[in-house]
Amino acid sequence: MLKVNIPKLRRELASRHLYDSARGKLRELAIVTGFFERLQLDVEIIEGERPDFSLSFGRGELHAGLELTLLNADGPRQDGSPERRLHSIWKKMAEALQERLSKEPEPLRHTYGSVFFRTSSASVLNELDRARFCEEVAISLRRTTLSELGSRITDFDPTSTPLLRRMVEHMYVRVFPSEDRLLWWCSDLQSGPVTDASQAIKAAVAEKQEKARSYRWGTAHERWLLIYAAGEGLADLATRVKDPKIDEPTPFTQIFLWDKFSETIHSLSPKFAAIFTEADTLHLRHLPQTVRPYLKISGNGP
Repeated sequence: MLKVNIPKLRRELASRHLYDSARGKLRELAIVTGFFERLQLDVEIIEGERPDFSLSFGRGELHAGLELTLLNADGPRQDGSPERRLHSIWKKMAEALQERLSKEPEPLRHTYGSVFFRTSSASVLNELDRARFCEEVAISLRRTTLSELGSRITDFDPTSTPLLRRMVEHMYVRVFPSEDRLLWWCSDLQSGPVTDASQAIKAAVAEKQEKARSYRWGTAHERWLLIYAAGEGLADLATRVKDPKIDEPTPFTQIFLWDKFSETIHSLSPKFAAIFTEADTLHLRHLPQTVRPYLKISGNGP
């Protein structure tokens, strides 16, 4: 099974999402694999198209098809997510800064920071000179007393760091002596009001229903839709989800929602119920009855 191996410290930083370099099918496979690991189901996952994956439980006793879609609640689905594009732009900036600081002596190469722009990052990053920004951060760090406890940098020299002085309100930086090549974070990528995910969930279901009616499901006994809320920003959160009341799930037999931020998995249809919750609790009675014989664990569960 595919796993993204991120050291413990990096998993605890705000920039943890930036380390996952998996894209396309590799990322989809990682998501689906994580989904079944949490549900403790013994299943063979086979990559496909229309639907995205074929599933084989037991020794081929039960076949299912699974379609995967990513949740975003900040714009028309056909246009993609502005927040996701913003994350992509910042990731390139963070990687450029990582490379620039790797050429500096200690302790700069071991520094992690969060940047607080004067205006929203959405209005800044498209225009920001990446190379100049990285150079000025390095200059500013050289003039700062860095420590493991952390430092707040608010005074930017107008001659040597004019870009930072104009665009950055402050930077919070901290040294991790045992780590290098850390990816920095942009503070407002996860700040602000959380968008209600209800309508985005219903839109995701409706879009996939329309497409999935023409899929070749073959011998699949079950046809599943998995909606994945990555929790990398505010528009892809689905915490405290409410019943979206999906009255007609056809052609899907089961619809699931996995909110990665809160680590909860819900069944949305045919019945709304929590299957996996924050305390790593698996509610076995809420699993589809057809797959319960293929659990890796025994017992009825809570």
